Amino acid sequence: MNKKMLVGLLVGTGMLGVAQAAPEGVRIKNKSNIEFVVVGNNADVLAQHDAKRVDARKYVEKLKQAITEILEMKKLPEGPALPAQHKKIVALMKEGEVFGPFLGPLDKCRRAGIDTNSFWAVMSGGNDSSTPDEALTKVSERIHECEVEIKSPPTSKVSLAGPVDQTKPPFKGCLRVLELGDELDYIEWTCPAASIDS
Repeated sequence: MNKKMLVGLLVGTGMLGVAQAAPEGVRIKNKSNIEFVVVGNNADVLAQHDAKRVDARKYVEKLKQAITEILEMKKLPEGPALPAQHKKIVALMKEGEVFGPFLGPLDKCRRAGIDTNSFWAVMSGGNDSSTPDEALTKVSERIHECEVEIKSPPTSKVSLAGPVDQTKPPFKGCLRVLELGDELDYIEWTCPAASIDS
């Protein structure tokens, strides 16, 4: 039996979902009395943000400390101290991997670790793609973005499936999920939960 599959990637939110044809779930109607099926939400994303934000704050402090240490170096470490410093920065970068997948709720924190590693590479002469000032500006901006992510949890979202002839957003703030593959007998939307409740 050939199952139709939908791979949804909501641009800008980092939500990745897979849904089968003819979804089942709670049914709701919009103001135009058109019926939609609730097929999911982002509760796992909200839980991930909540569970990791304290650790993310601690991680930011470690990144700031590492950057301060690099800036305070009068010269590069020599001998075995150079690879030891490199390993320390790489370990710090890898520590940031716990903050989720690409476009996850704390992705900027993960990327701040990557940018700290890039800053070290520029400062140590291992990367000449940017100046030290440019690399410092980039990592500082990323750390700021991380701090904003920590303070601002993602909004609660709901995924809806509706009729294929309903091409306008069913509720305020809904975005259509991009589909790949076979044609489907429904359209999937991701909507702010607050717009469904109102």
